[in-house]
Amino acid sequence: MAKLLIKLKEPENRTHIRHLKDVMTTQLENDGLKDRFEIWSYMDILDNSQNAEQTLELIFNVIISVTMFICFFSLSSSMSGNLYEQVKEISVMRSIGFTKRVIMKLYIYEAFILVISGSFSGVLIGTCVGWSISVQRSMFVGMPTPLTFPVKEFFFILTVSIICAFLSTYGPSKNLMNRSIPDIARLV
Repeated sequence: MAKLLIKLKEPENRTHIRHLKDVMTTQLENDGLKDRFEIWSYMDILDNSQNAEQTLELIFNVIISVTMFICFFSLSSSMSGNLYEQVKEISVMRSIGFTKRVIMKLYIYEAFILVISGSFSGVLIGTCVGWSISVQRSMFVGMPTPLTFPVKEFFFILTVSIICAFLSTYGPSKNLMNRSIPDIARLV
């Protein structure tokens, strides 16, 4: 099977590639040789590859969102339980002069540390698993497959983690801080 490879000066110019492909197809049809030849463009495969990549990115973002939504409720119940377990400490802190705002910040920081450490360990484990699968695939195929770190997804996870840490702690701590010191101490 003979091949003819045409390399253009501007390989990114899609209109020129389409025009050249149309001209060649028309010429082959006019000569009656369309059945014997196939015109193939690298841009067609590149478009399909980019569409598949965008679809996978959307699927992974949906999975990340659902996972973070489920983790939000788990974190909310954990932080509520934690706050109501520590009402004695909170009432003591309030009575020695800690402001409501400082105590709320303290628990928001605690939730933030929990969420960020969980997110970092999840990303680290996922990257290690992805790297090992990439190495294994490279060995089987015999071609190197580059490992790319999902930067956009990482920052999406980081942003949602910060929002979840704030929302999961703000409501329960605000509810608790709106009470007077003796009311907080009586919750025990």
